[in-house]
Amino acid sequence: KRLDWLGADAPGKHTTQFIVGAADESDREIISCMSHLYKKTMPARIYFSAFAGQKNTPMEFHPNTPEWRTNRLYQTDYLLRKYGFKADEICSVLDEKEFLQNADPKMLLAENLPRIDIKTANYEQLLRIPGIGPVSARNICRFRTEALKGRARKRKRIANPTGTSGNEKKGYPNAVAEDCDWSTVYSMIPAKSLPYIILRDSGIQSRIDEYI
Repeated sequence: KRLDWLGADAPGKHTTQFIVGAADESDREIISCMSHLYKKTMPARIYFSAFAGQKNTPMEFHPNTPEWRTNRLYQTDYLLRKYGFKADEICSVLDEKEFLQNADPKMLLAENLPRIDIKTANYEQLLRIPGIGPVSARNICRFRTEALKGRARKRKRIANPTGTSGNEKKGYPNAVAEDCDWSTVYSMIPAKSLPYIILRDSGIQSRIDEYI
């Protein structure tokens, strides 16, 4: 009830916290609850604390939760909150007991996807690549847009250099090289991203193959 009230009165301005492992809940249950909270009560973010039994309390001998589990849940939170992943997607890489593995969930998810072409992928597809976050994805999209605009201006100048109708130049823009300087984009791509991408450039593709 309190979260419902906060969601209505101050959406995006409150937080909540899970004590992980205290109720023997699975990570599927936590992820589903996180997704529901973000949709319904819209917290700014969710925090996690690993349960640790305290002496002279009813749960003194309850098993403690390993810190790595909360670390993986924080990564999962980012995938839901910042990267646009769905709960069902993330739950597809849980183990047979419906818990997160002690590995980066984004990398586990990427292993089930085909390689992504950096030159054509949209913003949402770029976010699926390990090592590329919202800032890098936006920068890549912006660079491509600017490069295409520059290429279009160059084609226009070649096709119609004197400002005439350009009919005599019909078809000439197709002769302009499709290449542009992609070194700026290459510099944005960390080594961990290489196994998950396609770049239609022999030099960078050989670098990818060597890394793999």
